[in-house]
Parts: sequence; structure tokens; C-alpha cells
Amino acid sequence: MDFWNRYRAFIWENIPLESPMNSLDYWRDYLFRVMMLYLIPLSIVALIPSFFVSYLGGHLTLILFDFFAIACIGVIGFTKFLSISAKKVLLILITNALALVLMLELGSFGPGLMYLVASGVFISLLFSSKRSWLGVFSGVLVCILVGLELNYSFLYPENGEKIEWVGWLAISINVLFINGVIALVVPILFEKMQQSILARQKIEELLLGKQDDLNTLIQELEIKNSNLSQLIKGVSEDLQEPLRNILSFLGQLKRRFGQDMDPKAQLYIDFAMDGGRKMREIILGLLDLAQIGRNPEEYESFELSEVVEKVMFLQKKKIQISNARIEVDSPLPKIKTSKTYLIQALNELVSNALKFQNPEVSPKIWISCEDIGCSWKFSVSDNGLGFDCKASLDPFVVFSRLHPERETEGFGIGLALVKKISENLRGSVWAESVPGEGSVFFLKIPKAA
Repeated sequence: MDFWNRYRAFIWENIPLESPMNSLDYWRDYLFRVMMLYLIPLSIVALIPSFFVSYLGGHLTLILFDFFAIACIGVIGFTKFLSISAKKVLLILITNALALVLMLELGSFGPGLMYLVASGVFISLLFSSKRSWLGVFSGVLVCILVGLELNYSFLYPENGEKIEWVGWLAISINVLFINGVIALVVPILFEKMQQSILARQKIEELLLGKQDDLNTLIQELEIKNSNLSQLIKGVSEDLQEPLRNILSFLGQLKRRFGQDMDPKAQLYIDFAMDGGRKMREIILGLLDLAQIGRNPEEYESFELSEVVEKVMFLQKKKIQISNARIEVDSPLPKIKTSKTYLIQALNELVSNALKFQNPEVSPKIWISCEDIGCSWKFSVSDNGLGFDCKASLDPFVVFSRLHPERETEGFGIGLALVKKISENLRGSVWAESVPGEGSVFFLKIPKAA
């Protein structure tokens, strides 16, 4: 194998490709180089039986020509002083000369006809479409020379083979017909290849241009997202301090002077403090939203039951107050993903189900996980209020509220947080719901390698 690699490298060095990359001439030159790579050792192997048979038959001219042909092939493969175009011409001349000598030495029905057809094939494969008909012309020339020799015996007066002109004309026409078909079909094939290459180049150039535009847009989007996240974080942090002061002073005002205030004044203070607490929840929600995707996800393997237990612990107070029943598919699988993000997403989905419960029935929530091949599909379903999927706003948009009449419930941030988490995990989230019958929220994330 090491010898073959060195031999191939040597042939590659002596037959360099001169045409532009991905052009049709480039592939013709490449084909010629591959042909010579295998032709040289095969010619040497074929020389042994050819020499033996020619010696037994007394064909000394054929023996000398075989050595001459091998020498020419060696010049093509082992030297650099000829261009690749000149080497192609030399190969065609050798093939035609070999066809002529074989037919003169071994008879018109010998292997010479095969080499004559091979010459037409080589010309069609290695030269441009305009030169493919040279195979027919060279075949005509060889057939004329052989026909003259067969009938008039200029070189071989003792050759007993005689053939009528009509017979040899029939043979020649069949050979030339084959060469003509090759000269006609092969250029069409190459033209289609050229069209395919040009089309591929145009597509690649178009894709590269689009890829550059896409990369630019991605960079701009990343910068804008980063700036937006920093803006949200900065504004949120700046708002928290004065908000804390407002809530603190309102609390002190109520404790110190509450007994001296009339009920309406106390009610106003309660409204202000309630609004301040809601503002604080919105700020903290926006901070959580801004933090998603800022740090690379840490994937780890864990039991999904651990995540469900953590979510139920976080929602323990709401579950007890609403007397909700949580049902979980068992056994839950062991998965590999970002544990922190999954806890955050399922916690928001369960919290959303507890918020919008139907007051007429006892709340019930089902949590399940399904293996769907390359992804995990989680679902959190409830028997709550539900909503009209067609008439409602997108529940995963920030500040989108499906039940605006319930003023005390939610700020439209939780489901937007779930969507952003799914996007960072290269997954998706969607919902199915019927008003008055409950909702099902699905979260699909790909399996980590």
C-alpha cells in the first residue's frame, strides 16, 4: 500500500492538472491522469503474454512495437517535459498505431479492431467536443491503410489473408459506426456534466452569498439581543432600588399613621403597595427572561422524577391552597439535557395550570414524557379554564394574557419564558386547548448526544 501511494504521488506529480478547478477540461485531465495511473502497470503485465505469443508466432515487428509503446507510455507517466495535451495526443497516436500493427500482423479480425474502437473512446473522453470526431477520421485512415495492405500486400507479400473490398468495407463501416456513436453520445454526456457543474457553481455562489448575509444578520441579531438583554437587566436593576424604597416607606407610613388615617386613605395605600409588588414581580420576570441564553447550557444526565419532585416542591403552597391533584406518568425516563432549564420550564407550565383553574371543578394536572425518537416530548395538561386557540393571542408572547378579565392572575411572562427556554434547547413549545375543558402545553426538546 505504501508503494502504491508513492507510485500514485509520482504519477500525479508528472501529470499535473493545468485547467481551472471544476471546469470540464479539469475533469478530462483528471480522467487522463487516472487512466495513466492504471494503464502503466496493466500494460507491463500485458506485455509478458503478448511477448510470448508474438515470439512463438514469429511476429518480431509486433514485439518491437510493444516495447516502443511501453516506452512511450513511460514517457507519458514518468516525465514532465511534455504538456498534458501533448501526452494525450501521444496516447492516441500509440493506440491507433497499435491497432494498425495488430491488424497487419495478426489479421483484420484480430484485437486490432478493439484498439481502433478504444482510440475513439479515448478521444471522446479526453478531448473537447469539437475534437471528438477525430476518432472517426483516424479510424477511417487506419481502415483504408489496412484495406490497401490486405488487397495489394505492400508490406507483407507472403500474407495469405485476402479479403474483398466489399467485405472489408462492411467491417470498417461497423467499426466507424461504433466510433461515430461514441463521438456523438459522449460529448452530450460531458455537456450535461458541464451544465451541472455550472449550475452547481451558481448555486454554491448563491448559497455563499446568502450564508454571508445570514451570518451578518445573525451577528446583528445577537448584538441586538445582547443589547436588549443588557438594557432589560440594567433597567430592571435600576427600578428595583426605588421600588423597594417606595414599598418600604409605604409600609412604614401605614404602620405609623394607619390608625390616624381614614379607611379610604388606608385603601389607597394598600392599592399602591399591591401595585408595587406586582411591578416587582414583573421586573423579576423580565430579569429571568433576559438571563435565558446568556450562559451556555450545561447538559447532564438525570432522572426526570427528580425534576418533577423539584417542581412540586416549588408549587407546594399553591397546590395545597387550591387542593390540586398532580398525576405523573410512571416510570419516568432518565434523560440528558439542561436540568436547570427543564425545571424552570416545567415549573412555569405547572404554575400556569394552577393559576387558570376552573372554579367549578377540582383542579387536576397531568405531567408526562414521551420518547419520540430523536426528541423528548413533555406535556402538562389540566382541566382548567382553557382558551380558544384560534381566537386568542399567542400565549407565548411576552405580556400576552389569555384571560385579561382575571386581573389578579399572571403578567404574561411565564409562557414567554418557556418559549425562550425551548428555543435555547433547540426545541419547540405549543398548546392545545378547548374553552371550559382545559389545556395541554407541549414542550419538545432534542435528545443530547
